[in-house]
Parts: sequence; C-alpha cells; structure tokens
Amino acid sequence: MHRVVCLTGAANEAQAATASEYLLKTWPTTGQDVVSLAEQLIAASQGESVQYQIPEPHRADILVSVRQDSVCPITITGRPSLVAEIIEELAWLTSALSTSPPHQDVTTNDITVIVPRAADLSITSSEDYTSVVMRASCRVRFASERLAIDTATNGFCWSSLLDSATMVSGYPILNRDEYVRKSGLEVTLVIMSHLIGSNELVKFDDMIILKGSSKLLVTTSITESTVTWHLLSRR
Repeated sequence: MHRVVCLTGAANEAQAATASEYLLKTWPTTGQDVVSLAEQLIAASQGESVQYQIPEPHRADILVSVRQDSVCPITITGRPSLVAEIIEELAWLTSALSTSPPHQDVTTNDITVIVPRAADLSITSSEDYTSVVMRASCRVRFASERLAIDTATNGFCWSSLLDSATMVSGYPILNRDEYVRKSGLEVTLVIMSHLIGSNELVKFDDMIILKGSSKLLVTTSITESTVTWHLLSRR
C-alpha cells in the first residue's frame, strides 16, 4: 500500500501517488483505517472473512468476505455518512489496484480508465422508541474504457512512463495553478525517479535533466512551487 503507485484523474490532468498517500490525503478521517484493512485483506486467504473495527469517535465495524469469484461481500455498520465514505474509499482502491492488459500498438500507449458506480441501491428503515435503524445495500460496478494515447499530443507525454496503466476517474486530485492545468501528470520527484529508473539530476545549459535507460525527462519551466517536465522515450 505504501509502494503501489496509483493514478487518479483524467489523461491530460492526472495525479500519481501511492495508494496509502492518496487515501490519507483524500479521506484523513478514515484513510489510515482503510489502509490497515486493505493490508489485512491482502494477507487473507480465499474463503476467509476479515473483520475490522474503526475506533471511537468514528466507530464503524467492517466485515469483508474474501471469495474466489469477482464478488466481494462487504458489511459496514456505522453512521450513514461514515459508511458512505468507506464505500467511496474501497471503490477507489479496487479500481486503482486493477490491472490492464498490455497494449499492442507500439506507436501509442494504452490507459484503462475505470469509473466505479453504485447500482441496485436499496434503503429500508425501522424505528423503536429510542432510535431509527437504516439498512442500505448496493452493488459497486466498475465501468472501464481503454484509451489509446498519442504521446506526441501536448499533455500526454507522461503516458509512456506507465505502460498499460489503470487510472481511476471521478475522484478528486490536488488543485493546480491555472498555468499548469491540463498539463499532464502531477507526481513527486521520488516517484518520478523510481519510474524512470534514475535519481541523478544533471544540469545542461538552462535545463535540468533526469535520464533513465530508455527515457529522458527535461525541465520546461521552474517556479517556486512547480517544476514542469517533458518526457522523451526511446522504444
């Protein structure tokens, strides 16, 4: 969870972050709990049930059944707003960790965009003299679209950095300054260095270069808060 790089956003305005980093920043109240739950699920065997309890003051009880088929039953008990938040996180995480088949056309890079959606929503309620109990059920389905991207198009050069990547759409990313909107992928220097396979920065004339074995990153602009790079790839 701390090492898996996930993509969120749109092809010309995406954000790359580790799974745990995105969960913690986007859902600070329950993000760490979902990270811990996911780590338990990864270690669980098929057919096993995993129980997790979010402590007070945000108390919630989660039960997940790990099955062999594509259906994963999840039961969450807690306040409605908290239950909805946890479902949002699990839907994002499931989408972000999905795999995409390799592309065939060497002139383009394929990105699979996944949009999780709730379906078959049912809500019932019952009450007694002291409380009201609500029960809701739904299925989370994952719509996907495969995009073939030409890396020569402005704002899309980064796609060759992550061949056959999967990206989650419909979730928030970090705000950007106006002049760098629709400019491609936002990523930390640490993750970028790992993806390109090099951590050595070289200054050439007025440019800073980060060179990997088959890829080259060149700075195009530098401000106090942002460094913009252009990616060149050799196939």
